[in-house]
Amino acid sequence: MIDARYQVLFLLGVLWAPVRANDDPCHSYQPITDEWRNINYGQKYFCDITHRWHGWYRFMGRAGNKMPDSAPSQRHCGTSYPIWLSGGHPKVSNGIVSRRLCTYYSSYTCTTSSQHGAFQVYEYAKVKKCPGGYYVYQLPNLQFTCNRAFCAVKDTSDPCLDSNCTYGCVNQNGQAQCTCPANVLNSNRNQSCGGHPTVKDGIVKRNICTRSSSSRCSCYFNSHTTFDYAMVRKCPGGYYVYKFPQFQWQYCHVNICGVTDTSDPCLNSTCTHGCTGDKGSPVCTCPRNLVLAEDKNTCSNISVLGFPYALCL
Repeated sequence: MIDARYQVLFLLGVLWAPVRANDDPCHSYQPITDEWRNINYGQKYFCDITHRWHGWYRFMGRAGNKMPDSAPSQRHCGTSYPIWLSGGHPKVSNGIVSRRLCTYYSSYTCTTSSQHGAFQVYEYAKVKKCPGGYYVYQLPNLQFTCNRAFCAVKDTSDPCLDSNCTYGCVNQNGQAQCTCPANVLNSNRNQSCGGHPTVKDGIVKRNICTRSSSSRCSCYFNSHTTFDYAMVRKCPGGYYVYKFPQFQWQYCHVNICGVTDTSDPCLNSTCTHGCTGDKGSPVCTCPRNLVLAEDKNTCSNISVLGFPYALCL
């Protein structure tokens, strides 16, 4: 028979299975940081037709922080014919939207299709504004005409466009300030919301942050943006259990850290149903109609002469 504590852990594994951070493009994008894509960059001969785009992308760093909403100058963005976004960017509440792509070609600021034989092919990108205030894009594989490339602009009117916030972001005196939903803590004023849950919260998802020399909560390594998550639950016995991910990027000298919290003795308990701290020591408790077993950790049915007490009522 499986020990009750391991039954709980097994159950957690089943419940965690359908929760996948990578289902949300706001957490699974790839960064585009090419400086030549910036709207202020002059003409080169880069062409995105040879690039195969897979998944979602975010313009970051020297590239900028979003695609332009109006036509850039021709022969800019490191190419002859820059590509920009027609129809404007969405709000967070709009979810994922489809926007037509424009190419500044010849004397036309918005060429929206490519003529190929008897077919006219329109190009679209999917766009989402993330709760953290930035945009992510699902870019199509281009089919016709070099030299064309996706263009980016640095919008300085909203610092949240450069944030790593996960739940929300506000412009506070020109700085991005991460915000959290009601009843959710902003952990250590980092980019993640949460902290440890209570028993009634059940299983929650939390960012795993790496302390680097430049950031208390770093999710940006060597031009790769990566968000790692752990699933956390506070058990009725007063302690925490975690399901850690397979980290997306491998680095030496990075380990998961632990701390000894002496404020609550139940954090070190092996109680299965409940716990109270009594004079600095954990004391296991049981729900109504259950009693503490001889091991002082588990609970069992109340019985009289071998029969459940409930049958005598």
